[in-house]
Amino acid sequence: MATVNKLEELFKNNRDSLSEYLPWRMWDQENQCFDNNDNTMGWLWELQPLAFAPVMFPVFVTS
Repeated sequence: MATVNKLEELFKNNRDSLSEYLPWRMWDQENQCFDNNDNTMGWLWELQPLAFAPVMFPVFVTS
């Protein structure tokens, strides 16, 4: 029977790193962009979800 410690060790060693799923290779400080694995450039934007935005939010955005 596997103990909790053995299970934790098993899962800790078999997890994939998040960086393996991300396309960028490095940050280009001069151009302020990411160099991607497929020789393209990329950018990221941090956005707030609109699911619980106030009712007047669409009016604010379009004006």
